[in-house]
Amino acid sequence: MATIINADTSDGLKLTSDTSGEIEFQLAGSTKAQVSSTGLAVLSDADVSMSSAAAGQLKIDGNGYDFAVALDASAAHLYHNSASRDLVLGVNETEQMRLTPAGDLKFNSGFGSVATAYGCRAWVNFTGANGTIQASGNVSSITDNGTGDYTVNFTTAMPDANYSVVVTAGKQGDPSGTGTPVCSLRDNSTAPTTTAVRIGVEHSTTAGAINTLRINFAVFR
Repeated sequence: MATIINADTSDGLKLTSDTSGEIEFQLAGSTKAQVSSTGLAVLSDADVSMSSAAAGQLKIDGNGYDFAVALDASAAHLYHNSASRDLVLGVNETEQMRLTPAGDLKFNSGFGSVATAYGCRAWVNFTGANGTIQASGNVSSITDNGTGDYTVNFTTAMPDANYSVVVTAGKQGDPSGTGTPVCSLRDNSTAPTTTAVRIGVEHSTTAGAINTLRINFAVFR
């Protein structure tokens, strides 16, 4: 038993008290919420809503889902889809972002639809002459294997070696002064691993290895 506050539809407000230290909130004899030493518990068939006459509104309800929060129903809303088990964020009642149980992040950032985002897992801007890092993300170091030959070492390992690598190099610093730097994976000598990948920069005309002033590198997975 608990102290009961019952908003009865026929007799009005009813109050039944005891010394249990617990409170039940009822509507027409049906318990909607309980307050005890463990905190506030809301029954599964009840909604929790905090709102005002203004546009701002915080609402937690079922609405066909296990969990939903609306900050003004016509604006932002967050809900848990009980069927797909996804966590969804929307604006103006249009889905904009979704997080799946598999850990995939999906979003619509002007692409026209919500789709899985494939992020940049590592990037670096470094000097070709000595492998000095100017700025980076998830790259621990650059190993200079010789002219135009580098190994990019990752701070956090990739899940596998099947990632995509993008490399570009500036013409500035090309000792020949002509032609265009050609960037490539040196997988003929060292295959990519989860912790590092070897890349090279060559001259487009002579095919000789060169050191350029700036080399940009990125990994997508």
